Amino acid sequence: MTGFFRTFAWGLPLGLLLAASPAGASQFTVNPTRVELSARVPSAVVSLRNDGQLPIRIQVKTHVWTQTLDGQMKLDATDDVVVFPALVTIAPGEERRLRIAVTSAPAQVERTYRVFMEELPPAAGAAGETGVKVLTRVGIPVFLRALAPSARAGLSDVGLSQATLHFQIDNIGNTHFVPDRIHVQALSAAGTVVTDKTTDGFATVNVENDPDAFATKLNTLVSAYNAIVSKVHSEAGFGSLKGSNPALTGDSSLRAVTSHLNEVLTKQVGTGKFTTLRSVGIELNNDGTLKLNSQRLNAALAEDPEAVSKVLAGDDKGVKGIADQMFSVATDLLSDKGAIASRKDGLAARKKSLDDRAELEQKRLDRMEEQLRKQFTQMDGAVAASNAQMSFLQR
Repeated sequence: MTGFFRTFAWGLPLGLLLAASPAGASQFTVNPTRVELSARVPSAVVSLRNDGQLPIRIQVKTHVWTQTLDGQMKLDATDDVVVFPALVTIAPGEERRLRIAVTSAPAQVERTYRVFMEELPPAAGAAGETGVKVLTRVGIPVFLRALAPSARAGLSDVGLSQATLHFQIDNIGNTHFVPDRIHVQALSAAGTVVTDKTTDGFATVNVENDPDAFATKLNTLVSAYNAIVSKVHSEAGFGSLKGSNPALTGDSSLRAVTSHLNEVLTKQVGTGKFTTLRSVGIELNNDGTLKLNSQRLNAALAEDPEAVSKVLAGDDKGVKGIADQMFSVATDLLSDKGAIASRKDGLAARKKSLDDRAELEQKRLDRMEEQLRKQFTQMDGAVAASNAQMSFLQR
């Protein structure tokens, strides 16, 4: 096992802001936040408490947990850790207990796992669920103690680079540890102390914006939206493009869908320098599709990231962002009495009417066929009689 001390810079993807809404995230707590198991203590109990105002559903997933030399967490699904129950529903103010156990036996080296409690989306039509839902995911470490634990630290890669001291702390033992403190002392050639610094052993965490991750999230949104618009244009036609589905060509309901969505995309949110999607780099093309202007987006994020967030996700003062408004429009369109359901019912009724007319026409054709067959039989009999008479007269 090898570990090291470094300063972490963790990016907080602004793309998460797309999922934010005045409804906020669920409030549930996990206790304890770490589990240590051993040959003598093969299992432990973890409590989940719902401090929110709505019921929540929690799904539990388990992973083997390792860490790369550059501090990145590596997770692999595993069956070594068993959690019961693995799926729970927790009412507001209620607390549920989960039992965590490891099926593998302790070894010479400590085994490390991560257990994640992931909130599932509410059931369709759940009471009290409005707006965009932010789902919570909480992970806790699980350690299976080595048979003979030994925590030992070592130093490597010690040196100076551009007047900066760098070094790596190695875990040369068989169990995890967190340094209590790090003491650095520098001496001159004469042996005089010129630097004497002490810090605690915890890593420094800097939370920073991540424009690239944010742009990736927005590109995903733009692509998904454009796929919907392109599908509508393909089926119903648009401009010089002919519809591929005769039954939907020029359909007013499909055009209403894109019209409602386009109306939301051009709305103004709040006040300030950035109040529209176009002002933050999401532009509406003439054909109703979207285009991401990365240069304008990066400039807006550099100038006022909070304003960009407000345009997309609104705030906690009742201002609804574009994402909330699009969610509301989509919910209305897809509801049982929405435009899509109404059009679907209309097409079904039209199909039934056409089927009924086809059935009546088929019955009329069947009667005509029967009548013609009878007439043909009579005519055939008359011709046969006439031929017989002619043969008799010619004798």
